[in-house]
Amino acid sequence: MIGIGLGGVVAIEMAVAEPGLVNSATAIEPPVFGLMPAATEGISHDVEMMRAAAQEGGREAAWELFVTGELLTLGAGADRFESVADRGPAAPVSLLAEIPAVPAWPIDRERIDESGARLKILTVSSTPQILIEAANSLAARLEHAERVFEVTSPFIPD
Repeated sequence: MIGIGLGGVVAIEMAVAEPGLVNSATAIEPPVFGLMPAATEGISHDVEMMRAAAQEGGREAAWELFVTGELLTLGAGADRFESVADRGPAAPVSLLAEIPAVPAWPIDRERIDESGARLKILTVSSTPQILIEAANSLAARLEHAERVFEVTSPFIPD
């Protein structure tokens, strides 16, 4: 299973929870900012920016703020997907449902390591520094995770 961003966290959880269904998981740029105390200030700033945008222009304005890369922590690297991003009515709702999960994922190191799940934590050359740091922090905490650096990925637009 492969997941990008929060989808990478979901892929890890699926590999741990359902080893009979998921052989391995690759998390591409997982935003595990809960491992990075320094990210707290950036998350707070981004949440305030989203709140202001939503008050002024509705949830669609908050979505545009995210997808154009103006949120430096919660939206790090999102601008790379702007040309392919869904702009349908469900996109802002999905984003606003996912955002609270980013810092809240409870990384149960023991449970993950005991599962024996094969995990890869991947970043590419265009990955923003904050996501590289998050990936490094996650891989350092998981005994069986392989940290992978790629120049490009078919899943990440250049």
